[in-house]
Amino acid sequence: MARTVRKEFIVQHLLIPKSPTSQNSIAALPLVTYQAGETVIADGSRTARVLILKKGAVAIIKEATEIAKVTEPDAVFGEFSVLLDQPNKVDVRTLETSQFHVADAAVLLKQNPIAAHVAMVLARQLDNANDLQTYRTLPWISSAT
Repeated sequence: MARTVRKEFIVQHLLIPKSPTSQNSIAALPLVTYQAGETVIADGSRTARVLILKKGAVAIIKEATEIAKVTEPDAVFGEFSVLLDQPNKVDVRTLETSQFHVADAAVLLKQNPIAAHVAMVLARQLDNANDLQTYRTLPWISSAT
């Protein structure tokens, strides 16, 4: 039986664990508001911040196809770019007016270097698994040997 790992696990449970203290820390972060239809994160861009959804709804778009809709408060965006020091691989676009807490990535990573290291390793593994899954579903690659 295959295990599915949500990407939010990396940041929410390692870098920003859920506790009254962490929730207060998140609430203290600056807020940014995007209107419906705005691009929050662009495919190919690099970011120095992590966005944490306070309220609203966003679409995750890969190559002009919506692959997910996210409405869960505390969902995290931009963490792969930050943790792996690579460009974002998807567009994140608002479906309605949405608010995000904004965390400075450099500060976040320095707060707990051991957790940051573990998060980076997990992010790399998840990124590799996502790439493998993407390539397996491409029509010109056969899984037959």
